[in-house]
Amino acid sequence: TYEETEGVLFSCDAFGGFRALDGGLFDEEVDLSEYEDEALRYFANIVGMYTHNVLKAIEKLQGLEIRTIAPSHGLIWRRDPGRIVDLYRRWSRMEGEKGVTVVFGSMYGFTLRMAEAVARGVASVGVPVRLVDAARVHPSYVLLEVWKRRGLIVGAPTYDAGIFPPVELALRLLERKRLRNRVVGLFGSFGWGGGALKAMEELAKRNGWELVRTLPFRGSPSAEELRDGEELGREVAERVVRGA
Repeated sequence: TYEETEGVLFSCDAFGGFRALDGGLFDEEVDLSEYEDEALRYFANIVGMYTHNVLKAIEKLQGLEIRTIAPSHGLIWRRDPGRIVDLYRRWSRMEGEKGVTVVFGSMYGFTLRMAEAVARGVASVGVPVRLVDAARVHPSYVLLEVWKRRGLIVGAPTYDAGIFPPVELALRLLERKRLRNRVVGLFGSFGWGGGALKAMEELAKRNGWELVRTLPFRGSPSAEELRDGEELGREVAERVVRGA
């Protein structure tokens, strides 16, 4: 709803955000560098499935003199309402930052060791990297971190011939949200039989992600396999840089 006299857009779910505001109500009263992550977490979890509709709604705002945006959740934007509109436009286009998120789950520590090696490889070429343990981080924050960066590397052990459940949940949520435009690497550990890596490859293909390569390993990764993990991280990071 647009109120013409004062130029207020009552946007309901659009342009909202999570988080208690610590007494602040308007955008000039809080630290936006912290709040924007919570706005993105809200976007990815609540609005992310409807990015096409968001972009169409933003088009309808052209020509309106909007002095204040008052969503149903989060801050009221009156100092710089264009800031949240620009963020929603970028997030809806799925234009991730130049960086890599490494999402993993580990049962016995083997996949964790490989995830750390992969992250070292990403960092070695100067690309920001964030490790996210899907077994210990709430799924809403996993979505935030993946939506934030263009590079995504996922690792999981095989569980019942499939993906370790916490990682599978994160991937299914990303599929439901229809996240696109991601440069992806995959790694998976297994014991007597595999399955996780194949399932992750199929999901990456369904999502239209650009798959750089995969890395399987059995049990505890050897020194050579850990070096290969670092190389996987470098390859994905370099591809992210080239595509930036």
